[in-house]
Amino acid sequence: EHGFIKDAVDISADELREYLSPFIAPALTERFQFSRTWIRAQFARINDPRQPGYTTMLKVNLPPEYLLIHRVWLGGIGVLSQLGADAPFAAILAESLPGFEPATARDEPA
Repeated sequence: EHGFIKDAVDISADELREYLSPFIAPALTERFQFSRTWIRAQFARINDPRQPGYTTMLKVNLPPEYLLIHRVWLGGIGVLSQLGADAPFAAILAESLPGFEPATARDEPA
C-alpha cells in the first residue's frame, strides 16, 4: 500500500521482523539507553554483505515521501547514541506519536 515492499520482491514476515526488531528495541522496554556501541552494531548488521540484514535491507524500499522523516529520525537516533541517552522512550513515543501504543499496554490482558 505504501510501497515499502515492491510487488516483485519476495520477503517473509520473519525476515522483515528480524531486520526491523533492533530498530524498535528502544520502544519495547520501560527504559532504553542508546550508545555508540548499539548504533555501531546496527550499522554493521545492515551494511555487512555477509549478514542477513544486508540482504533484507536491499529488499526494502523507502518511498520518496518518507525520505525526510527517515533522515530526521536516523539523525535523532545518532545524536541520542552519541549522548548515551537513557530515557523511557516508549512513554515518550506514546505521549507524542498519535496511535503509538507501548508493547506493555498491548500485552496486558483485557
